[in-house]
Amino acid sequence: MTAHRMTIELDDVTISAGLVDGRAVAVVLSGGDTLFQTTGDDVGEAIGKARARLVNRHAQSAPSTAAPASAAMAADPPGRVASGGIQVQPRTRRIPLPAVFCLEAGRELRPRLSGNADDGISQGFHQVDPTRKSSMTPVMPNIVRARASGNAYPARPDETVVSSGAYRDLVMGSHAVYALLKERGVVCAQDIDGEVAARVSSRFAGAAMVKKVRPCVLDTLRDLRLFGLAKTPGQGGFRRTTPFHVVDPHTVLLADTAETPKA
Repeated sequence: MTAHRMTIELDDVTISAGLVDGRAVAVVLSGGDTLFQTTGDDVGEAIGKARARLVNRHAQSAPSTAAPASAAMAADPPGRVASGGIQVQPRTRRIPLPAVFCLEAGRELRPRLSGNADDGISQGFHQVDPTRKSSMTPVMPNIVRARASGNAYPARPDETVVSSGAYRDLVMGSHAVYALLKERGVVCAQDIDGEVAARVSSRFAGAAMVKKVRPCVLDTLRDLRLFGLAKTPGQGGFRRTTPFHVVDPHTVLLADTAETPKA
């Protein structure tokens, strides 16, 4: 197998990757001892999973002298906030959360709301980002799902999609948006509106295309950026002409798995 050396701060490790019985495997070793191994559809994916797991492993093994959430929020660059410092809606905790949310510029954080109900669409609050109105997509992107299946959204509503019947099927639009972003690497909402509409035409047509599907495209791209799965030239003021660049989900650090539900 081919060895790929890498160093994460003080931990000198070796990733030995190759095909074993036709399956791509990456073995992570330290000082001759095996730490763990990962698999993938190809060697590159196996190595990517190993790198991501090493980053999570290092973060979770750091000394427990971290600053409180308020200090972490102040220390991070504008817009980058530790996920533990944001009150998300209960439905959002059905999916794994990133260690850091990439909030948008423009407004101060809204106060923590003890009565933050699941139906953000009727209340007008976004599931996560307190600087935004509610998103037209009914579920936030799933980083673990993106790593495992290649798409951050289910193709059809599943148990993670908690919303009224009028909005649940919009997850189909979000699934199409992520597929196009991953395929092309960079997209603008206005450039993929038509293709997304075509992919969800079995469920949405006529006025619903303008009122729901079109806003869903840009909202999905903004949500992907929020979870670290996409990046943009700026921090806010996103329009249908704003380019969004895909980010490898294996490079996105997850929040503490002890506090975050599995996909």
